[in-house]
Amino acid sequence: IHHHTPISDIVNVVVSPFLYEINDLFAMETRRNPDIAATTAAVSAGNNDIIVLSLFTHPIQRAITLFYNNANHDADVQTQTAALVEYVKSPYCENNWMTRFLSDARRKHGANTSGSGLLGDTELKLAKQMLSTHILVGLSSYYEKSMERFRLATHHFGKDSNIDDQQQQKTCVQKQMSSAQSEHYKYQTLVEELAPVGSEAHSLLMDKNFLDMKLYDHAVQLFHGEQQQLISSLQQELL
Repeated sequence: IHHHTPISDIVNVVVSPFLYEINDLFAMETRRNPDIAATTAAVSAGNNDIIVLSLFTHPIQRAITLFYNNANHDADVQTQTAALVEYVKSPYCENNWMTRFLSDARRKHGANTSGSGLLGDTELKLAKQMLSTHILVGLSSYYEKSMERFRLATHHFGKDSNIDDQQQQKTCVQKQMSSAQSEHYKYQTLVEELAPVGSEAHSLLMDKNFLDMKLYDHAVQLFHGEQQQLISSLQQELL
């Protein structure tokens, strides 16, 4: 990404949160406009061969997951909760991470995802627009259903090269399913233990990620609504 190297003829899949930079590479041209709206338009006019698949996690669970992965696991719940509150109050806790990336505010305000630069309704609107028009949404709370949607989408748009590849995908998903679901429930339990609704930690996290909460609600609506209809149509086509 940093070397602006075109990769569309080299690889078929890229795993990255850097949506705008990846679009630059697949389109094989550099679009470095500092204006957020112009950058969004550049992505909109980008390579139609790109399918963007994204698995979303509830912002509170995501923040606690990041905290826990660097926490002292031997400490009791009370100590970990106190440490979580201190972490959320610090500049190291991420602040509206999804909104920053999907609106391209991250590049405008710098690479600090923890909260460099103020965000508002403009960035939220851009992020929702990007989500609605360019991303097939998956939810970690519906992991199996999300993986099946991704499989259907890649198959429909010709990304499956042959039957063997499809079988390999299915086998891979099955292997990952149990582990992913176990991890999801593990961190869901941590949320209930360390930041239950009404607690100081939960309130602080909600305040620090209030735009991401709105964006996540939009993703959930897409998943169960408009995009569910799209997937149902794809399933009918494959019958």
